[in-house]
Amino acid sequence: MELKPNMETFCLLSECPLPTEDGDVTLRIYGDGTCAPWPVCVYGEVHGKSGVTVRLHDACMTSEVLASVKCDCAKQLKLAQRQIAASGGVLIYSPQEGRGIGLVAKISAYALQAPRRDWYQRPRTPHTRPIGQG
Repeated sequence: MELKPNMETFCLLSECPLPTEDGDVTLRIYGDGTCAPWPVCVYGEVHGKSGVTVRLHDACMTSEVLASVKCDCAKQLKLAQRQIAASGGVLIYSPQEGRGIGLVAKISAYALQAPRRDWYQRPRTPHTRPIGQG
């Protein structure tokens, strides 16, 4: 599924009131029918107001769903929700995982960053012997 929507057909697909830990929001789902949906949380009344707080937050499965400590995306999201709920505003939740690189590329990058052990660095157990030692 495409992440970049066709802006000519991008529109409101559905909405509902949603109670949250930080207060009631209006959850709106935008899309064009071909892209991943874009959730938008509206805290308070913002229509016609100027100076409204808006946060664009990229999806981060590793932090927000799996509670990884590799990044602080979940903490940033929670802080933004609290701040926007307190003053009113809009949170746009972009489905573009990892700032648009996608989940597969993000996990591949994490794998490259992971400490590695070559065969000679592996811990030896009673069942393993170094190569060349019969």
